[in-house]
Amino acid sequence: MMRSDNEWMEEIQNSLDGMQRATMSKQLSDKIVQQLSVACSRVVRIPRMMVWTIAAGVALLIALNISTLFRQKSTENLVQMRQANPLSDYFQSPPSI
Repeated sequence: MMRSDNEWMEEIQNSLDGMQRATMSKQLSDKIVQQLSVACSRVVRIPRMMVWTIAAGVALLIALNISTLFRQKSTENLVQMRQANPLSDYFQSPPSI
């Protein structure tokens, strides 16, 4: 004989009656709280020399990027000028001796 789905679900839900949640001992609870308080109160200090070294490295990278950008722009401008006036190579002044 087949049971209906509702009867089956009610049987499963009723099987959980009388069960309790797991509880932890007082010692374990105190130990966990102690470990968390120690971990939260720990302060990580970075040496000042390391901070300045990192700041100098970042400044150097920014300066290199800016100089590369300006060089690329000047090269692009030079190429555009030569394309605009193809005879400019013929009319250059002679190199000085």
